[in-house]
Amino acid sequence: VGLKCYGFGGYSLTNILLYLGTDKDTHNFMLALIGVGIMAVSSFVLVFLTKWDDSDFEEENRDEIPTVKKVECLAPAKGSYVAQEKIEDNVFASGTLGKCFGICPEIGEIYAPVSGIVNSVAPSNHAITIKSDEGAEIMVHIGIDTMKLTNEITSYVKVGQHVKANEKIAYFDKQAFDEKGIKDTVIVILLNSDYYHKITVDSDSLVMIAEA
Repeated sequence: VGLKCYGFGGYSLTNILLYLGTDKDTHNFMLALIGVGIMAVSSFVLVFLTKWDDSDFEEENRDEIPTVKKVECLAPAKGSYVAQEKIEDNVFASGTLGKCFGICPEIGEIYAPVSGIVNSVAPSNHAITIKSDEGAEIMVHIGIDTMKLTNEITSYVKVGQHVKANEKIAYFDKQAFDEKGIKDTVIVILLNSDYYHKITVDSDSLVMIAEA
């Protein structure tokens, strides 16, 4: 229809005034409105005639929901229990990332809380995620506000590696943490908590149990 656009970004309905232009080209603007009408009617007619439905997409979305089984997340370090609400970081304490608990460590050795595949290792080694054999997505977070550290944390694992529960996966320099005033709380987070109907933490045995 010879439609013209007087500016960049005229590719959505909210920018339709760009077809009016600074000189108020009302004829061109009317053509734009007619074009919108043609597209709306054409879309409706084509969908109606082809009897298109979204059942295939619904099936695909169902397939994307992961299958999870009951899992037990062990303590990621040796030390004393810290309840989720007592963790000195609101992101963890509020459960924004998922159900979690912390350990005030006695030493700098970090262990895998579950058996599974290592999904990621942060550049500063302060966070390691593991996809457990049962389908749980677990993050081990070493310390609070430690993402900017450089040499204080050492990782013993790499992405794609299979680890076993209680296997040593990292080490942090506890003395360096103390000297820099960094909280060394080690936190284990169940990232996909929403897929479990019941999650409990045994503060005595230091185990988080998630039931599907």
